[in-house]
Amino acid sequence: MGRRRSFRGKYGVLLVLLLASGLLLVGIKGGTALWNLLWSGGRGEVKITRLPEPEIPAPPLKAEPPRVAIIIDDLGGSFRPAQAFMDLGHPLTLSILPQLTFSKKIAEEAHRRGYEVLLHLPLEPYDYPEKNPGKGAILAKMSFLEVKQRFLEDLESVPYAVGLNNHMGSKLTEDAEVMKAILEEAKRRNLFFIDSLTTGRSIALGVARELGLPAEGRQVFLDNVAEKEYIKSQILLLAEAAKDRGSAIGIAHPHKATIEALREAIPEIQGQGVKLVLASELVK
Repeated sequence: MGRRRSFRGKYGVLLVLLLASGLLLVGIKGGTALWNLLWSGGRGEVKITRLPEPEIPAPPLKAEPPRVAIIIDDLGGSFRPAQAFMDLGHPLTLSILPQLTFSKKIAEEAHRRGYEVLLHLPLEPYDYPEKNPGKGAILAKMSFLEVKQRFLEDLESVPYAVGLNNHMGSKLTEDAEVMKAILEEAKRRNLFFIDSLTTGRSIALGVARELGLPAEGRQVFLDNVAEKEYIKSQILLLAEAAKDRGSAIGIAHPHKATIEALREAIPEIQGQGVKLVLASELVK
């Protein structure tokens, strides 16, 4: 009797081994039925609950630093101020007035040294001719054909320009038809547009975006008061604007105080985690 039980025990162990081998042969899905049969003793299926796979969290997205672009307007009449800004060694955007003595030379040197060049396009202001936008200006009396011809002449005088912003233009940036004539030509040449916002009623940025032209507006004028400490405070204000909205564009002019303020303030805002970039990086 004891030998019979021993025989049955050995037979049972062998059966278990055979069933386990069957599990490996038929795979997990088919083998589940075999295990159910084994552990239920033939009395019904026993369900096996599998633990869920642990979720591996995705790595956090790296936050972009706040970015500012600083455009230096009104260049072209003299080479020395432009050279002083380039010698700062920071990625500034240089906006050059057309058809002036040093317009071409500054544009060529800026391009050679890796600076971004814009055409600083003169447009008629409301108080013209008391305030004269200068050579190459587009005026309200011009026909659309004359507007386009003048724009192309101005663009040709500033080689390597990748975009444009307006010089003065409080009157014409409120004129949708004139701005459309200019910006259509800009789009054909793959340029971008920065609205200097010399008037709070400007519609130029909206026209550019309706045309599908990459464009943005100025946030802060940096040197309306040509004093170093004031300009530094405006640069810090520009940095705060960038922290609030992600990016911001400031416009400055070729004053000695502006050069001194930039030399001191740019490292300060960079120390705050603000990145100085070219204007083309902020248009959309």
